[in-house]
Amino acid sequence: MSEQHDRANASSPVVIIGGGITGLAAAFSLEQAARDAGISLRCTIVEQDARFGGKIITDTIETPDGAFLVEGGPDSFVTQKPAALDLVRALGMEAELMTTTPAPVTTHVLIDGQPVPMPAGMMLIFPTDFGSFLNSPLLSWQGRLRMLREQWVPARSDGADETLADFM
Repeated sequence: MSEQHDRANASSPVVIIGGGITGLAAAFSLEQAARDAGISLRCTIVEQDARFGGKIITDTIETPDGAFLVEGGPDSFVTQKPAALDLVRALGMEAELMTTTPAPVTTHVLIDGQPVPMPAGMMLIFPTDFGSFLNSPLLSWQGRLRMLREQWVPARSDGADETLADFM
């Protein structure tokens, strides 16, 4: 028998730890590469959670005010950089993509399972309208006072970058 025939009939076992976006993309890429090379591949993905997807989740919650689409993890990608869009197309999931709506949309944050609207004047996570932000139920009184003191907080003396988690 030829080496190529042996290779095609041999099954290569692969175990991927984690069923988040990285693990799922790795399994998909390995499967494509194995198929292109004529190799049989047995791929097992081990995930500790009850569902695949890792931090990425889209869900709808019903409230007395109506239904809300809730995004967890990254909820978007830039289509000008085609890698993510190419993966969506290769997976046959293009019909599931949701485009942004041109109409103004109010963004909410879930607090104790209830949607609370982001204050007016938010640019990503930064307030541009401090009055609106200070009156928002998103911050405790301690958080509001801390925000007002921010301009007098000295810069870090070690010169290291501050993480977003440390800042928040």
